[in-house]
Amino acid sequence: MGEDLLFFGHPDIILSSRSSSGGLFFNPFAIGGGYAGPSAAASLNPALVAGNQRFSLDFGYTGVFDFGGEGKESGESSHFFRTGALLPTHAGVFSADFLWNYGALAESAFGRNAVFTAVFARDVTPSLYVGASFTAGFNFNGNGKKDDYALFGRLGFIYKIGNVFFLRSAAFSASLSQIGKTFNGEAGGGSFPPAFTPEAGFSASFLEARAFSAGFSLDARIPSFYRNAAFSGGLYAVIAESVFICAGAVLNAREMAAGNGCDFFAGIKYNLTLSGGGSGALRKGEGWKGSGASFSAVWQNRPGGLSLISAGATLNKGERTDEKGPSVVIEAGSK
Repeated sequence: MGEDLLFFGHPDIILSSRSSSGGLFFNPFAIGGGYAGPSAAASLNPALVAGNQRFSLDFGYTGVFDFGGEGKESGESSHFFRTGALLPTHAGVFSADFLWNYGALAESAFGRNAVFTAVFARDVTPSLYVGASFTAGFNFNGNGKKDDYALFGRLGFIYKIGNVFFLRSAAFSASLSQIGKTFNGEAGGGSFPPAFTPEAGFSASFLEARAFSAGFSLDARIPSFYRNAAFSGGLYAVIAESVFICAGAVLNAREMAAGNGCDFFAGIKYNLTLSGGGSGALRKGEGWKGSGASFSAVWQNRPGGLSLISAGATLNKGERTDEKGPSVVIEAGSK
């Protein structure tokens, strides 16, 4: 479970199929610009927040429950809470994110954790987004175990490929995560989240229309370069640019070798646009909408008969950028 620590706390991370390129979910190059991802999206790839054009606040909760899995009594659980903020500026996009967990399932494996992440990202060109993040965390082990800390960085980029055969809005991404010191591993089994983890992803849509769009994403990551291999993929559907539905799977080589199978997930997100408004200090771009909110929920099965249930909300504030030009009034009778 510790390997996925940074993927907990907000449903949008799982709902995006854990795609480092954003899938059709966060993909800024998809029709409609994709959804404005929360600050937690930087856990997948710090470049993902570069396309955000509105100030946002996000709140999320993830619960991991044991409903009678092998080796555990039914009723054990763990809880992850996450909150963050994102600020677009003319220089780039800044975000901050805080994650906290407690509960018997997680504490027995890796204790309680408080993790803070700061991110800077920007669009270098209309087709290239880059980002970097810094994470500091503290691990409260308890049960006589030694407490620990983590200090590490993350680098990533997303590149728009464009149209490839019948595919649209194709994008490629790559990132290197946990560059530095991470927490001590579960029962001495390495580190968590895994240090120096490279990841690459590809996403595209195969149907784009205002009323309905559909796409997919594929990602691969190799924790600590050699300890494991994980693959994730998902199928997406967007209805009327307001309702987002996703289903997919995560294949973890080490878990599958232990006979646990792969993790399946499914979720939904709803975008609600409110009245406009905003500040001139916000970053300029095309296609801004007024203030709004989005609500999402997701379910995922976990190894050992565990179930993950997550819900969250993101509040966005901004203004339209298609400002009207100056008007000229000619008075009658003027010379």
